[in-house]
Amino acid sequence: MSSSSFVGSRSSNRRVMNRLRSRCYGGDPVGKWTSWTPFNPGRRFIGCPNYQDALKDCKFLQWVDPPLPNQWYANLILEFHNNVNLENNAIFGDCGQQQAEGNFFEDIVEQIVAQPPVANQPAEGVAIQVQNGEEGGKWKSFFYVFMVSFVFVLVMLKDL
Repeated sequence: MSSSSFVGSRSSNRRVMNRLRSRCYGGDPVGKWTSWTPFNPGRRFIGCPNYQDALKDCKFLQWVDPPLPNQWYANLILEFHNNVNLENNAIFGDCGQQQAEGNFFEDIVEQIVAQPPVANQPAEGVAIQVQNGEEGGKWKSFFYVFMVSFVFVLVMLKDL
């Protein structure tokens, strides 16, 4: 029984993908995005690639995914998404930050090369510390991604 529902959902997805347009009303290839608005979090859509240019935008937009059944699911998915972003920024930093002035190679690498070699063994009384925060953060991110995926699958199975 579960295999027949899986085959049914696969053919349903194929029908949806076949109905999607490959070009917008203006004739340009469509762009593919994921909405992260409060009312449509995680919902994929295609649209006019010129949406930021008011003169070229043809206002084409087509949803790929069905709407979520109620706002509770939308709030849950959006909360998980925001938590994953916060954890990723805490672990990996904000990719949008401006980098420090100067040349990385000259400022950092050459200074390290110019330093005298350090003995292979740590000095007496120096303990090597592992930063547990990074490892714990990776597991937290994994958990959030798993939960978002799990809720999404539950919502999709509910429609079958």
